[in-house]
Amino acid sequence: MKYSLTIIALLLIIASAYAQKEIKFFTNEQPIDVNRYKDIEGSPFLFKTWKKATLYDVYGATYNDVFFNYNGLTQDIELFKNDKEFIILNSLFYERIVAEDEDAPNGQLVMKKGLDPELGESFVQVIHEGEKLTVIKQFNVRKSKVTINDVGKIRNFENFTRSTNYNVISKLAMVDMSTKKKQLLRLLGSENELDQYIKTERLDLDKDIDLGKLFAFYETLEN
Repeated sequence: MKYSLTIIALLLIIASAYAQKEIKFFTNEQPIDVNRYKDIEGSPFLFKTWKKATLYDVYGATYNDVFFNYNGLTQDIELFKNDKEFIILNSLFYERIVAEDEDAPNGQLVMKKGLDPELGESFVQVIHEGEKLTVIKQFNVRKSKVTINDVGKIRNFENFTRSTNYNVISKLAMVDMSTKKKQLLRLLGSENELDQYIKTERLDLDKDIDLGKLFAFYETLEN
């Protein structure tokens, strides 16, 4: 009898935890104002349109068909809820979000956290994740004040300046990575094999999908 009561109590605790988790995801005390950037030129968001994705939480549960975008200014993942409300994803409770994307490595755009202590709870785009190396892409936006002379009239306004940078994460450290071929091959070593592979496969290292192919090949080399 005591054993049965213990099992029931545990099930109630688990159910309560999941109920709380649902509340964290589906409610937000301070919905985002969709017009908060209307007076600033440009966009702080990674994607032009919101992407349909699958969200994975730290408890192992999944949430299908969520629409998301990444705000490079605030470093938040934002979700589109009920066709009218935007909410900020609490990164403490979620670990990965995956969207179909033909231009991404393996046809999937993956954003993930926890890949390196330097990144904290920030989500980054994963270009490659292997036994030897992980390659990530970070998207950042800063807000700037601009003054221009527009046909004899001085105009002051704010705009968004976008930037991306790549990093390689190994067991030893996280380092900056250039997508320029000479610098990238020098960083990786195995220059002859990698250079030949780039030529044979006609890879464009400015494309994430081709970067993913190069690092997948690198994993097969004995070095």
